[in-house]
Amino acid sequence: MALNFKKVLKEKEQDRCARCGACLSFCPVYQITLKERFSPRGKNLILRRFKPSRRERLIKETVSACLQCGACEVLCSAGADIASLIRKKRKEVSHLKSVPSSLFSIWKKFGDENIGLLFSRLSKIWSDHLYLPQESKDLKPFLKDTERYEIKYPPLIETQKRVILFLGCLQNYLFKDLSLRLLMLFPSKNLIILEKQTCCGLPAFSQGAFKEAKAFAQKNLLLIKDINFDVLLTPCASCASMIKKWHLLFKGDQGFFNLSKELSKKTFELSSFLIEEKNNLMGGIADIGGKIFFQLPCHHRYDHDNKDSILDFLDAFGFGLKKEDFLDCCGFGGIFSFSNPSLSEKIFKKNILERIDKEKGQKTLITTCSGCLYWLKKKLSNFPNVKIIHLMELFENERD
Repeated sequence: MALNFKKVLKEKEQDRCARCGACLSFCPVYQITLKERFSPRGKNLILRRFKPSRRERLIKETVSACLQCGACEVLCSAGADIASLIRKKRKEVSHLKSVPSSLFSIWKKFGDENIGLLFSRLSKIWSDHLYLPQESKDLKPFLKDTERYEIKYPPLIETQKRVILFLGCLQNYLFKDLSLRLLMLFPSKNLIILEKQTCCGLPAFSQGAFKEAKAFAQKNLLLIKDINFDVLLTPCASCASMIKKWHLLFKGDQGFFNLSKELSKKTFELSSFLIEEKNNLMGGIADIGGKIFFQLPCHHRYDHDNKDSILDFLDAFGFGLKKEDFLDCCGFGGIFSFSNPSLSEKIFKKNILERIDKEKGQKTLITTCSGCLYWLKKKLSNFPNVKIIHLMELFENERD
């Protein structure tokens, strides 16, 4: 069979990996396995040099073992975006996906109103993996419970900005008390609540199901496009990361591309917004005893890059965290934790459990991602001396 030199040259031009090995120091999966094929460098070599087939189990296993955390995308000095390459290959070769694209189509057709019912049924099948907080046993979406929108307490932030709240799926279905807290941050006259908002599309996007991710993004954009607002705010660092990437799904559609590009400039993850508005915070600070850790989610660490600002922000309120009090990847990665339970468990133990076990007494873990919050609550549910909270729970008003 003749070698296609044009294709080889094109692949070489696109391959920006310098084989330096810097990625070995920050890839959570490699740090657990210590196997070259599980590093970004190894995945890049395998995907560019070998043609995946159904017989090549190791290739699928290697591609599956990617958290899509974004570390290699952001930290590689040569600009080798291996996470993007993996998404592209998942799109091209269906059996490289950890879940079929049809799952996301079913999600969309099933309807956001009924997705909670689907999750409830899955939780009975996978009871050892799925976790339901006590407040969310009914799994009815918070956004459909309009009576809860009537906030009778003073806002925690005195701002004149018009804010669209994007809850994200986990906040909408599982963490309803946190959704209510989020509403309580702002004057009701400045709040815009999109009851028909849907998934940000990150699970589909990470699996290379771009058509399905685009459908989620498009539905949300159509809700937003005619609204006059200053900020789109989400309490989930992963949702914020995905929303800022929506434009990547619309390269052939100038209208939606421009709309999503403009939206990315107005999108804030909660901690970034609180830091910007810290002089307008009116509430008190919750009384948190014991040792405090801040679990910095991957999508926060690599897409929002405000770790030092968070330190200064928390220090201004008397928390006095140090850089060594920050915890790394929790091992969740959404679909990753389902398809790679053993790897996910090992990452959690190394980065979270072993770190907090060194401290005696009461401990509190703060995070800014709904997915990480879910995973930490599940994995540490049998640790009575460990409290898991979202950043917004640090602030309280008269209701508390």
